[in-house]
Amino acid sequence: MSTETVRPHALAAACLATVLGCQSQPTDETPVPGWEWTEAQIFQTVNMIRAGRSLQPDTWPADARVAVLLSFDVDNETISLRFGEPTIGELSQGEYGARVGLQRVLGALDRYGIPGSFFIPAISLRLHPEMVGAIKQSGRHEFGVHGWIHEMNTALSAEQERESPHSRGNGPWDTAPPPGTSARTR
Repeated sequence: MSTETVRPHALAAACLATVLGCQSQPTDETPVPGWEWTEAQIFQTVNMIRAGRSLQPDTWPADARVAVLLSFDVDNETISLRFGEPTIGELSQGEYGARVGLQRVLGALDRYGIPGSFFIPAISLRLHPEMVGAIKQSGRHEFGVHGWIHEMNTALSAEQERESPHSRGNGPWDTAPPPGTSARTR
């Protein structure tokens, strides 16, 4: 197998690992299986996240047949911090993501000139401000706000959401930007 064939497979494997690493929200209740839901419950649940109208153009630029978007959730330690139940293993994995994992993803994207979107909780950037420069370095990638500490907004009451740190102030961030950055990078 050629090196050019292996590299895209490695990128795909890294993307899959990122997706599989996502964790679901803990709950005290045992969920009711979908087959016991009414149609009204099914439609109510699904309609909360409908994508809206299709944004697919009649033709893609340069007559391409498909478009692909690569986005990455750079959660780091916030997955275990958000519920107040951090463990040594989870914190270590989160730090590894910031120190090693992000560099590997950026290296793969930059090797092929592929732009990526990076969705990052504010606390991840506060803990690892060096990520800002690493992501900005190529000039191709973009940042997206991913909450304050990867909180589950669906689990918050309206009052809790209003009082959460990321909701106060002039924007989605309640603190100064990480050292060495400016408001433009937030």
